[in-house]
Amino acid sequence: MEVSTTLDRSDRLLKRRGFAAATDWSGDVAATNKRKRTKTDVGDESDASSEVSSARQHVSSKLKLEREENTPPGTEDIDMSPVASPASVSSTTGKAASNDDAKPSVVPSAVLGSDKSLEPGDLFFKVIWNDPNSPKAEDLRDLMNLKSIFHRQLPKMPQEYILRLVMDYRHRSLVCKRVDEKGLHRLVGGICIRPFHTQKFAEIVFCAVSAGEQIRGHGTRLMNHLKEYVKTEGIEYFLTYADNYAIGYFKKQGFSKVITLGQDRWKDYIKDYDGGTLMECRISKFVSYLDVPGMLQAQKRAVQEKIRNVSLTERVYPGYPDLVGAYQDEDRRLAIEDIAGVLEAGYVPPSRKSDRIHSNLVRPPGSEQKHAEMVAKFGQILKQVRAAKEAWPFVRPVDAKKVPEYYDVIADPMDLKTMAQKLDEDR
Repeated sequence: MEVSTTLDRSDRLLKRRGFAAATDWSGDVAATNKRKRTKTDVGDESDASSEVSSARQHVSSKLKLEREENTPPGTEDIDMSPVASPASVSSTTGKAASNDDAKPSVVPSAVLGSDKSLEPGDLFFKVIWNDPNSPKAEDLRDLMNLKSIFHRQLPKMPQEYILRLVMDYRHRSLVCKRVDEKGLHRLVGGICIRPFHTQKFAEIVFCAVSAGEQIRGHGTRLMNHLKEYVKTEGIEYFLTYADNYAIGYFKKQGFSKVITLGQDRWKDYIKDYDGGTLMECRISKFVSYLDVPGMLQAQKRAVQEKIRNVSLTERVYPGYPDLVGAYQDEDRRLAIEDIAGVLEAGYVPPSRKSDRIHSNLVRPPGSEQKHAEMVAKFGQILKQVRAAKEAWPFVRPVDAKKVPEYYDVIADPMDLKTMAQKLDEDR
């Protein structure tokens, strides 16, 4: 057993995670190796084991110190430890795997919308992060590849800044991967978030899809899977600072510029970006974000069924073979109420004869009060018009004896008295 080998591996692991203090251990490693070289009895397994144990404790203390130094001020009382066995999103059913047997990073074994195994061209999603307790080489490679995608698609962001956040153990990254023809898993894109579990919200830090996979709906799929995943961690809101190019995308995903989350829950928890627009999205536990088309179809069917129950549009009545001839022949002319289906549609024959044909339809239930209010308003308007000094020529109908040619010129005369009569007769 080599103490130097143990420390070197720990040092390389911490370097890959982005811890700045990893390079400050050279003196400790050299001193440990020197003590190892001065031993004369290399076969003393008990001494070697004790030094290995001491080295592991040294690594653990360094790691704890780095975590404390990287904790933002004012968040010491926040539980920054990873959630116990968070489940990755299942791409088949849209539900999270059980937390009882879930590992820190579980790759879904099924494809979107089916229970078959992965085949070339299929997409699958998984949640990964830089887990200090059980690091995985595959997850670390995916995180580095995701960092490269973020850097290429977000050129204004410094690469060191992207690396520091993506490799931070407090951040979660949802990645989308595609199976190529050789059976390899190619990274398509991903979203990096920082969850604040005690505040029940998460900040979306980065979101990008590789250039060759854009305009294919992958961004929407990523966001929908992310919404389903954060439900398992008790997250109720998303907050993000979007630039001018990303505002349209976030609006399509249900984000709004109106912030309903109280400032006491998010202020001083997320960083303020210059030139960015703060946007919010509320996560609804009643919505299955992975089955939005099915949910919309179910709502459509429910509305159509309700319409069929209250409407007669689906009923077809028999027509008249000689309707034109019946209209031209006065003896055979039909009244409106004699046409099949007219009365069922709500038509009420007029109570008195009129020189104008008008329909008096049955008002929908609950509209009588509104109708009465409208009639009262019209009555007030007519009263005010009649009281005006300029209204005297229009108070009553024109006398045909005094002006015989008036009705030859005016085809549809109207006056205030006639309007009041029509209002009283509800016409």
